[in-house]
Amino acid sequence: MEMEEEKKVATKTIVDEKKWLYSIFLTSLKNLRVSKIDTILIHDSNTILNKINGDRIYKTLDELKKNKLVKNIGCSIYCPSELNKLIKRYNFDVVQAPFNIFDRRILTSGLSRVIERKKIKLHLRSIFLQGLLLVEQNNLTKKFSKYKKKLSIFHKWAKENKITYLRACISMVSQVKFQKLIVGVLNHLQLKDIVYSCSQSTKSVPDFYIKSDDSLINPRRWEH
Repeated sequence: MEMEEEKKVATKTIVDEKKWLYSIFLTSLKNLRVSKIDTILIHDSNTILNKINGDRIYKTLDELKKNKLVKNIGCSIYCPSELNKLIKRYNFDVVQAPFNIFDRRILTSGLSRVIERKKIKLHLRSIFLQGLLLVEQNNLTKKFSKYKKKLSIFHKWAKENKITYLRACISMVSQVKFQKLIVGVLNHLQLKDIVYSCSQSTKSVPDFYIKSDDSLINPRRWEH
């Protein structure tokens, strides 16, 4: 079977050794039955912020790009401070960042404007905060009980304004200029709901202020 050229595939990598990165990358191409992909991202910015490892990783990704095996190279971040360091050091095409009802740091930090000025594509993820923003209070598991009060403020506003939690989350992203949204779904019905909500007019969503170091906006700090 011939490899298909039209698929726009994006993937992440956590590998920092050139030979292994190439091996895994080429294996992925074979499994996906494509000869190239649209975007490859470093999974964790801490990997590339290490000067020695970082330069080696970037050089390898840039080599993949020069060989036309990938169109865009970039990095996934968890907080704006990481991004500020990355874009000063490397010429990335894409940055993937969290943005949602409670996490507006990419906007409030002013870095969304910096990204736009540098012509870096912004991909937004975690707009539902890994689904937590869509869960009713009485369905929250014990480990999320400490966040109930903050979540209830958002849920109360949504109900008073007769808007679904999902549509509110999607309306929120209209505040920032981006190229792609990354969402996770469990079934096709959830995907249909998301697509439908994206087709509706956006609604003004207030700023539900949360401190930038609050564990709620960083899933890596949630208790497991």
